[in-house]
Amino acid sequence: MIPRPSTNASNHSAGTHHRHHRDLTKHPTKDLKLHVWKSQTRTWTRDQLDEERIAFFDTRTSGREETWQAIRTALEILWAGGDPGAEDNDGGLATAQAILRAAGVTIPSGDLTAAVYDANGARYELPEYIVCDPTNIVEMPTRTEEDEGDKSEEDGETADEAELLRRDEIRRGKAVVNPDDMIDIKVKLSDRDNRPLVVTINKQDTVRIVTKKIYEESGLEPPKHIRIAYLGKILKDNKTLKEQNWEEQNVLNGLVLG
Repeated sequence: MIPRPSTNASNHSAGTHHRHHRDLTKHPTKDLKLHVWKSQTRTWTRDQLDEERIAFFDTRTSGREETWQAIRTALEILWAGGDPGAEDNDGGLATAQAILRAAGVTIPSGDLTAAVYDANGARYELPEYIVCDPTNIVEMPTRTEEDEGDKSEEDGETADEAELLRRDEIRRGKAVVNPDDMIDIKVKLSDRDNRPLVVTINKQDTVRIVTKKIYEESGLEPPKHIRIAYLGKILKDNKTLKEQNWEEQNVLNGLVLG
């Protein structure tokens, strides 16, 4: 008996479909590139951007938590413009890309505002204002940036020298430690997936001193180094955590660079 043409066509179609089946969890990826945009619908200030970014990541309900964390960590690097101490500074692209790749994140176009996928093929949407600042952001400083920068640098160096001396005196038993001033902080390092690192610090420690303590406890070695971020912002070295609106029990982000 000659098979009906419809039967052959059906089998051929099924076979063809089977041979051309695509794994939808696999997406190509390209090198990360900086996104540039200009706001056409509203005026953005620094404070507004910071608030919107905090709210955005605090309200994510879909997708994997670890993927969102990797995306946020990578963006914190880009928001800060990379590592100021790096000899070959690319705006943080290489470091951010390494973080995303380690988390299995793929970016088919290289542009984070276009499409981002996790290792399971789920898509993550990132608005422009989350990815980077608009070119027409409105800065509203209370004093000139130059004056502020000069004063911060001078005060920071003096404060850190005094802090290092205080810590040395404590180690030598020449200073009295007030137990009420000692607190435990939690730091999530970007290069590892285990529980946050717990480090004991003094409330009066500057971020520069805190960073040194975290580095000592982390087991990292040169050329790797750490930058501390909180709520999407890289913290200033010459100020304490409290002075930068950190609240006790909240986890800090330790960005491992180098």
